[in-house]
Amino acid sequence: MSKAIYRNSAYNTFLHVLGASMPSIIGIAFTGYFGGVKKIKQLLKKIINWKFNVIFYLLSLVTLNAQLFLSYFICSIIGFNIKVFVNSSFQGFKTDSVLGIFALFIVIVLFGGPLQEEFGWRGFLLPRLQKKFHPIYSAVIVGVVWSLWHLPMFFISGTGYNNFLVYMLVTTILSIEITWIYNKTNGSLLFPIFIHGIDNTCGVLLNVSGNQINKASTISHIIVIIIMVIIVIDMCKKTSKRVIEI
Repeated sequence: MSKAIYRNSAYNTFLHVLGASMPSIIGIAFTGYFGGVKKIKQLLKKIINWKFNVIFYLLSLVTLNAQLFLSYFICSIIGFNIKVFVNSSFQGFKTDSVLGIFALFIVIVLFGGPLQEEFGWRGFLLPRLQKKFHPIYSAVIVGVVWSLWHLPMFFISGTGYNNFLVYMLVTTILSIEITWIYNKTNGSLLFPIFIHGIDNTCGVLLNVSGNQINKASTISHIIVIIIMVIIVIDMCKKTSKRVIEI
């Protein structure tokens, strides 16, 4: 095959989207392999399982990246010399309006990871792990696998991926948060996709500047740790629900 195909923007985009979609493609394929068409239909229906208390939607907005930037914002209010701001554009999207931000969010959900991956991570892998392990252990395993899936990105320049160990830690924390909501909503895939999308959007949309970022960062990370401890404690309760595979 000619190498020119990789220099063609249309082919390049297609191959990128196809490659990024493999977790969901494989998750759906394996679901069909082990359970047939009936199980695939059950899996796909989990994405429209939305009738839950509004509190879960509000909690889904406060993802890991949102927690960090919200903490930065609080620090700025109490007197730290920092400023939290919204980037005016990203990848051609004008994000200086609510409509622009919403459009970016939709594109990220469809092509930036959430829909491309969640049928694999939370649709197929997580419920099967939870059949054998505690939800926390299962969430950690998914976080590690999720991180390793992105490992090749750390060898490609210009992708924005830097420290893999930090990335794995952050991804595992996010995996625990998603697992917590996932179990609270009886295995709805809508919430993992929504949380994944919000977190990715916050990561590229929000920014911070100022000469006290390091001090504010310490406080922000302490807040994230406190939130994580609260979630882990709740997940350790004997009454915690565990979603078994479909």
